[in-house]
Amino acid sequence: MKILNLLCAFMVIVGLGMNKSQAQTKQPASITFKSAANLPYPLTWTTSVTDGTYIYTISGYRGLGSFSSEVLKYDPQLNKWSVLADIGGTKIQASAAYVPATGKIYIMGGISGLGGSRIASQIFQGIQTVDVKTGKVENLHILNPMASTYGSAVEWNNKIYLFGGTMDKKHTLNSLYEFDPLTAKFTQLAGMPEGLQAAGAVVDGVIYTFGGFDAFLGRQSYSINAYDIKSNTWKKWVNCLSFCRPIVFRPAAIRYL
Repeated sequence: MKILNLLCAFMVIVGLGMNKSQAQTKQPASITFKSAANLPYPLTWTTSVTDGTYIYTISGYRGLGSFSSEVLKYDPQLNKWSVLADIGGTKIQASAAYVPATGKIYIMGGISGLGGSRIASQIFQGIQTVDVKTGKVENLHILNPMASTYGSAVEWNNKIYLFGGTMDKKHTLNSLYEFDPLTAKFTQLAGMPEGLQAAGAVVDGVIYTFGGFDAFLGRQSYSINAYDIKSNTWKKWVNCLSFCRPIVFRPAAIRYL
């Protein structure tokens, strides 16, 4: 069922990427799946990004009380995984985005300080970067106002947009922030129509969120919401109740070109 939900979201993204004239004259591209190399080890609660050439998977839970602190790099041409970096501490349920202007991955939020026991764990409040060419890891001295678990991050025009997730004080966020890596500044923007742990993607300057879950109210969402970056406004794009079930667990949203 989770696969059907992801396919549903993918087809909506494809449709949103076409204008009306294109939709009338062009047939949707065929979708073909094929097997790829397995991860070096099993991972859950990880986050993934792409720079358009490679795919990067960041930290996560390995099972049996073991956690990963590695950034893994997948080469689609060679169908091979390698270790790009070690971020020096475990994180799960984090958000991340790649910024072309800096050539770095920005890692935000998630539960850190994990080990054999989760007693000392807490939500990561800062920002880490990983240089995709050198693997250099840097901890930025910046406080993240959107520190959460199960939040989402997307990049547009070399800025990162963070939205949704759950904070320490047991409530689900509807907040949206813009982070500019070149000035190291956060700007709060218009909030989402509902507080959710939601997956999202950006197409032509519009951020779309697909379903989601409020962990504390136990409420699932069937909504697809759209945020126009230029006008700083949200609107409910469609209710997908008629054609798919709600996407409850946040998948990693990858824009691969």
